[in-house]
Amino acid sequence: MQSLWCLVSIDFGKRYWQNNQLFIPFAAKLHHACNDPFVFDLLIQDFQQRFINNTDT
Repeated sequence: MQSLWCLVSIDFGKRYWQNNQLFIPFAAKLHHACNDPFVFDLLIQDFQQRFINNTDT
């Protein structure tokens, strides 16, 4: 099976607190190959698993 590759460049902005919540702005630049709905869905799932659903704190 061939590996799927999706190049992503992520830049983080200045952290700030608002209403007792920490916000960290970021921008993601995706390679044109990420326009495939299947690949894009995998990218979103991976992001959610790593950053949103991570409740280790």
